Amino acid sequence: MLWILLVAGIAYGQDCGAKPPQRPWAPAITNGRDSDPNAWPWQLSLRYNADGVEPFGHTCGASLLSPNLALTAAHCVDPEIGGPERDIPANFRLIAGAHAMELTGSEQVLSVSEIIRHSRYVADSTIGFPNDIALLRLAAPANLDDPNVAVVCIPENSTHLFDGRPNCWMTGWGLVDFWDGRLPTVLQEGEQELLTNEECQAEFPFPNLRETHQCVGRGADGTPGACQGDSGGPLTCLEDNGKWYQVGVTSFGILGCEGAPSMYTRVAAYREWIIDRINAP
Repeated sequence: MLWILLVAGIAYGQDCGAKPPQRPWAPAITNGRDSDPNAWPWQLSLRYNADGVEPFGHTCGASLLSPNLALTAAHCVDPEIGGPERDIPANFRLIAGAHAMELTGSEQVLSVSEIIRHSRYVADSTIGFPNDIALLRLAAPANLDDPNVAVVCIPENSTHLFDGRPNCWMTGWGLVDFWDGRLPTVLQEGEQELLTNEECQAEFPFPNLRETHQCVGRGADGTPGACQGDSGGPLTCLEDNGKWYQVGVTSFGILGCEGAPSMYTRVAAYREWIIDRINAP
């Protein structure tokens, strides 16, 4: 199989993970559906221009962890993959409060002041793109008084997992059909099951599956899966306390975006790494 990247009581407070009630899933996010407007208020569009000027085009997803910090995939901001311009914060913008791919003027456009890739990230598919996670520090804080913008919770500890739990959703503006290159006009969503690494390895032998990976779905035809442009975006699950937690960061998947699980970076494994940087001055 050919695996590909999917490009195209803590410091952030207790008011995380709140959103409008979620519509139940019914039969891309490939094979997803249009989300309700502002249903996922922590979802961000990461936009890029190598010259650092308008227009900035959607390249990846991201999520808001605090007013000053966003979470995405390291490969979205990797100069080894995208060229040296991807190492320059001024070449990126984050869009908060967006629903449509084409902006309406009501969104928040946020500049990036610092790119923090995990120091042990490696852009190599043969070893599973280890530590595919990055933080983006904002030049000015997002306005959380905006009803369409909120921060997402992160797992309470490294063992706060959601494998086998219901109400886990992938979201993004990635391709809805890989083969014809069709993009959505609005944010897509799809509910999927989370596999344990043991289930994932048994059904889809993957030579470099790591504890820091989260397998999502089984890739059956017609079921939701992440695709190009979804990279860096969140996988979020509803906890019994009524809050939504970011469980994964979209990392990579199989060519065609169907036939195998979507692979995410498991956020719980990086909780302390994230908290240390949220708390940094």
